[in-house]
Amino acid sequence: MTARIGWDRRRFLRTLTTSLSLFPTTAFSVPPYKSRESGPVRRALLDSPAKMSARIFDPLLDPRCYQLPGAKVEVWPAHWIWYPGQLTAHLHARTLQASMGRCAQVGYPSSFRQPLSFVYFRKRAVLSEGSGIRWAGPLARIRFILNGAEADITVREKVVPAGPVEIVVRIDFARGLPCLLLDGGKANNVSTGENWEASLDFHQWVEAEGSSSFCSPDTLPDEEREVTIEIPVDQVVQSKQVTTTTEGFLLAAGSELVVDFRHDEVGQLAFDLEGQGELTTRVGESIPEVLDPDERYFEQRPIPPTPCAAQARTVLLPLRGLRYASLSANQPLVLKNLHFLARVTPVQYRGHFECSDPEVNEIWAAGAATIHSCLHGFYWDGIRRDGLPWDDGVISLEAADAVFY
Repeated sequence: MTARIGWDRRRFLRTLTTSLSLFPTTAFSVPPYKSRESGPVRRALLDSPAKMSARIFDPLLDPRCYQLPGAKVEVWPAHWIWYPGQLTAHLHARTLQASMGRCAQVGYPSSFRQPLSFVYFRKRAVLSEGSGIRWAGPLARIRFILNGAEADITVREKVVPAGPVEIVVRIDFARGLPCLLLDGGKANNVSTGENWEASLDFHQWVEAEGSSSFCSPDTLPDEEREVTIEIPVDQVVQSKQVTTTTEGFLLAAGSELVVDFRHDEVGQLAFDLEGQGELTTRVGESIPEVLDPDERYFEQRPIPPTPCAAQARTVLLPLRGLRYASLSANQPLVLKNLHFLARVTPVQYRGHFECSDPEVNEIWAAGAATIHSCLHGFYWDGIRRDGLPWDDGVISLEAADAVFY
């Protein structure tokens, strides 16, 4: 058997088809704030068309926005593998749990394949020479069995001899996707990625699923791979008893400040805060939404008031989908370095549309940016409403394939 190395978006769509009772709908920790002087990196527009819409709707393309640098990860000459369909099941379950924690009034009728916490992997090969091997996995009990002999459960490396070998790896009690990454060293024909089998009962074996995109022991296949984009305030929409300074805003008692970040994304508001009383924050995709204090009509759970202190501190609010934010104070306070840390899936604009009508060009650019804002592991139906995949998302999947893949 040949392992499913090309776990691309199309394969993801097929695995989701077997997981959901409805039609497939998918397409495909925020770091602390750093000022622009301390190291954020301007996003390079690699493989993006030279001519873009006059208005930029995607923060990944906006020169005012900055991508914060991520941690460097180690890469092995091997690929993560898992039981077919289980990555989709784990991603789906995690997405639903996150939605229920962030969004209000979530009703989701779809049933899907249950994520499992156990799996068996097997590999048979003939080695021309002995080699040291190493492996990685999730937080789980991982048993490595070489030619029928079980190795020390606490180690993650071993020397395998030349000649015929059978490697069996049993994973159970996994917190997250039960998966395996094995680097065969000189014996690269035993590295995970080719001719590995998977089983749920040790009797029926199928080809393991894997992807050449997942080859770092530092990042599990079911972990988020989003980047963080720092988005500054684009404009102040309205203010009452607010004084603007070079560093931020002075809010008097009973004041209200409404700001527009221009980009509609999922992320966290961040700012430095000092003063008295509490700061109340409402966020959303429209001005009327952030001005409405009636929580009965919220589609995202309300953000708890933020207490102030005499000494300035950095505040990172809960994850929400937003473009606008309303901030009000019941006592005088100082608000500095207000910005939006958006979570964005890294993509490249490979498709492009342009015609003689600038308005039509902007409509296309806004549509492409909207599709991008909804790419978060799955294609979400809406970043604010429930952040979940639905059965009509296959249409957006086709559009995302044309633009980004």
